[in-house]
Amino acid sequence: MQEYLGSTKERSYGLVVKDNDLIRKLNTKGNKFTLLELKSFAYICSKIEKDSADEQYKLSYDFEINEFCRICGMCDKNEHVNGKSYQIMKATLKKLSDRSCWIRKADNSGEILFRLIDTPETFDKKGILRITIHSTAKPYLFDLKNKFTIYGLINVLQLSSSHTFRIYEFLKSYAYQKNINVSLDEFRLALNIEEDKIYQNYPELNRKIIKPGIEEINKKTDLQISYKPKRLGRKVNEIHFNIKPKSGDTPGIIDIKGKEQTPASKSLEAVI
Repeated sequence: MQEYLGSTKERSYGLVVKDNDLIRKLNTKGNKFTLLELKSFAYICSKIEKDSADEQYKLSYDFEINEFCRICGMCDKNEHVNGKSYQIMKATLKKLSDRSCWIRKADNSGEILFRLIDTPETFDKKGILRITIHSTAKPYLFDLKNKFTIYGLINVLQLSSSHTFRIYEFLKSYAYQKNINVSLDEFRLALNIEEDKIYQNYPELNRKIIKPGIEEINKKTDLQISYKPKRLGRKVNEIHFNIKPKSGDTPGIIDIKGKEQTPASKSLEAVI
């Protein structure tokens, strides 16, 4: 059984920082993110930093191809990239680059076609992969002041399914509340399974996604989750989640509402 690895390990792998709306509302209408896509984007996010020359956030980041594939689970952590894992990497990044969805503009004046990354490219002689964050993603990743979530990359690298990954991020974004009630419709939307007929049935949703997902999160991450269904009449219409950080860990959430702040909300450096 894999256990929670702790904050020192988290720092060595880096921290992922995302706007809560990016976690809770990004939905590609049935075109589901794969686990490799989710891990790849989290790894990219963990590298976001400002340029030391002008203090502006960088858009493009270089990765060693071997390291990128090993960390994101495209090959064994002890082996070098071979032809198969290289093709998996390219296919994963193509999918991630091709994904888009219409979202409301921040000023609510209209909509904009949102993308996560733009222009992945490789440099064969150097063994380098360069990934550029799309300009439409900047407000959800750069210079965040409130209502964002921080977690250690190591937490999601250990997860074995895309559904569990999305449950972890979703619940992590509410960790400051400790207890939340989530409608089944909102939960399905967050997991991008709202159009899957099989998951309209709560027992099936619980058996295949919620129960195994929560068990894995409890074993492998910084969260300890318990849950129970809530009924309206005879039908389950909500899920109650209790969200606790494991001993010695700080909930990785910043959500400023008036005077309500977590200790981490002063700065990212305080968490690191």
